[in-house]
Amino acid sequence: MINQSLDIFYELLSLPQDLVIRVAPLGVGRYGRYNQEGLMEINSNLTPAKTLTTLAHELVHGEQYHQKRLSQRHLQSKGWVHHWHGTPITNKGTTYKAYRQQPWEQEAFQRQGPLAREVKKRMNTKYDTHEQNPK
Repeated sequence: MINQSLDIFYELLSLPQDLVIRVAPLGVGRYGRYNQEGLMEINSNLTPAKTLTTLAHELVHGEQYHQKRLSQRHLQSKGWVHHWHGTPITNKGTTYKAYRQQPWEQEAFQRQGPLAREVKKRMNTKYDTHEQNPK
């Protein structure tokens, strides 16, 4: 499903061409992650529906990094710090509420559902394998 959906995600998002997706067990409560080098990991223990939603969420992060709206920089005094539109964000997201308040996460959560639904709709059209009912 991931391979079938990628062409559609590339049509809908601005993504790097050298994107690498790895499917692996990531542990309880971790669905996926994306880093600024273009490596995405998706938890191999997800349902197909959750995989598609997680893929949408993480690919929004891919677009954010690719468009340079989101970046990470190492600051000697603070370690790794996210930058959103060039502004350092010191909220590390140490609680779930704080994590959800980060602007790049707000955008990813807002876009993941509509994006996953659009990809699923296009996949159903593109890869329709339902047999026609003879009359």
